[in-house]
Amino acid sequence: MKATLFDHIKNVFSCLMLAGVWIYLLVQWSSLPEKLPGHYNFAGEIDRWGSRGELLIVPAVMLVLFILLSVAERFPNIWNTGVEVTEQNRERVYTLIRHLLTSSKLLMVANFSYITLCSAAAQPLSRWFLPITIVALLGLLAFYIVRITRAK
Repeated sequence: MKATLFDHIKNVFSCLMLAGVWIYLLVQWSSLPEKLPGHYNFAGEIDRWGSRGELLIVPAVMLVLFILLSVAERFPNIWNTGVEVTEQNRERVYTLIRHLLTSSKLLMVANFSYITLCSAAAQPLSRWFLPITIVALLGLLAFYIVRITRAK
């Protein structure tokens, strides 16, 4: 099953953000302060400071998750679709699951990139970051669950 243009576009944006964060960190590393935000509370306020080296944790996790989701994207037979996959609905269901995975990757990379850049700038997160992230993630899941259920 081939990825659609929509999937390719989302993957390109995800790769660009992922690479952009790593390039930014490499270029700016020597000018970053030794102490940077290590954790944020629910309001986006800095509640723990850590070393500059801790800044690499979020982009490293982002990279690992991106790779794992990209590998999973290539093996539709391992996906738990929530519906019975038949010859009649296979392409529709797998296409929707692929859209869900590529959209999830894009959302994850955007969120982790934002957190990394705020941390590198020693800035708090927007107080809307967590509510928007939760609504976006739950909305994305609900949208595709409904579409996959209807595709059976």
